[in-house]
Amino acid sequence: MVNKLAEIWGELKTVFTGRGSLFDSIIPPLFFLTLNGFWGLQVGTWGALISVAIISTIRLIQNQSVWFALAGLFTALLAVGLADWFDRQEAYYLPQMLNDLVFILVFIASLFFKKPIAAYTSYLTRGWPLEWYWQPKVRPAYMEVTMVWTLLFSLRLAIQFSLYLKGQASSLAWLDLLLGWPFMILVLIASYLYGNWRLHRLSGPSFEEWKNHTPPPWQSQQRGF
Repeated sequence: MVNKLAEIWGELKTVFTGRGSLFDSIIPPLFFLTLNGFWGLQVGTWGALISVAIISTIRLIQNQSVWFALAGLFTALLAVGLADWFDRQEAYYLPQMLNDLVFILVFIASLFFKKPIAAYTSYLTRGWPLEWYWQPKVRPAYMEVTMVWTLLFSLRLAIQFSLYLKGQASSLAWLDLLLGWPFMILVLIASYLYGNWRLHRLSGPSFEEWKNHTPPPWQSQQRGF
């Protein structure tokens, strides 16, 4: 049990601090929302810009992508701009709802073309050979996880849109808190546990066995998804 928890913690660190870290997209909005709440729009904007500059500099030094940091800043600024434009607090959450809608459409398209988005997210954070994910005894695990993501994101979007139509800004704020990153972390943990178990059940090659042309029977992927 202890080993499994340590393994999950290690995998989460890979996702949030690996290549093109998702963590980069969290920092600018947090800076913006915190500083804006205490000292106003201008301070919040400059705080987010400075955080992006710092993160981008670090990523450039490490020869890593800066797109996640820039995406985080853009989302925060767009959200505030819409809230001010519509003069409705709940309009702040429109970019997030639009983002979820885009994700859902991408998930569905990836399933249709049998190139599941879960495989691409794994590839971006781990750098495993992309061709490995399309193996007949590997692809189904990523297809199934992508299906679950599609259902969960669709449910979250439906709840958000319902609250938006009712003008319930405070409820949207609580929903954003509960079904934001805490929700995503739980989804990532569940996806990892199920995906790793499914790869074992499929009895396909691990990415190292595939890369080394190891003949069956294979040990399958022992860690990672």
